[in-house]
Amino acid sequence: MRVQEGVPAHLEADGRDVVDVLQPSPTVLARMNEWLEVHAQRSLELKNVSPGYVQPELRHTASGHAQRLADHGEGILQVLPVLAAIERARSGFGDLQIAPRIVAVEDPESHLHPRLQHALAQQIASVAMDDDPPTMVLEIHSQHLLLAVQLAVAQGVDGRRLDPSRVAIYWVEQDAEGVSAATRVRIDSNGDLHDWPPDVYSDVVDMARELTAHRWGLRR
Repeated sequence: MRVQEGVPAHLEADGRDVVDVLQPSPTVLARMNEWLEVHAQRSLELKNVSPGYVQPELRHTASGHAQRLADHGEGILQVLPVLAAIERARSGFGDLQIAPRIVAVEDPESHLHPRLQHALAQQIASVAMDDDPPTMVLEIHSQHLLLAVQLAVAQGVDGRRLDPSRVAIYWVEQDAEGVSAATRVRIDSNGDLHDWPPDVYSDVVDMARELTAHRWGLRR
């Protein structure tokens, strides 16, 4: 694929220019690969095939097998721009000096296995604990990602606990007339949520109870 000259000011909303962002920034690529190697057993390589053209490949860390990025699964394809945006915006920027340092992502957990959702949330929490972190605005629907943030506050990540004052949670709900309202949800140092709507995610608990009741019925 052909890469743009210079450094893009920002990533496109759909992340299609992630290679253009990574190509001039080996520091961001290296940081992103640290996460990929640990949690996805992959590393992203940008092979120069001719002047102005690169071939992005994901290489399996154990087997060494390389696969074209375009042929990989949706989860990895969608998390790469998220990781690139976060790492690019971290304090210092490595080899980039671009402002403002704001990351806004819709559904960062999209197409990710729950295990990777947890790992992504830990990475986000780790960045939020930097001395001079970027502002990260995330619109999520994932219970796994939210629970991982709560754990980062209560238990910590890599020996550091996320200060709850660095986390702002809002529950956005639409009424019968289509008007949306945002309610602040407070998180305390134990990771507990306050003013959280009581029926959110209750369907998971209800189904688990229904399954348990069914199993008990079969055993009688």
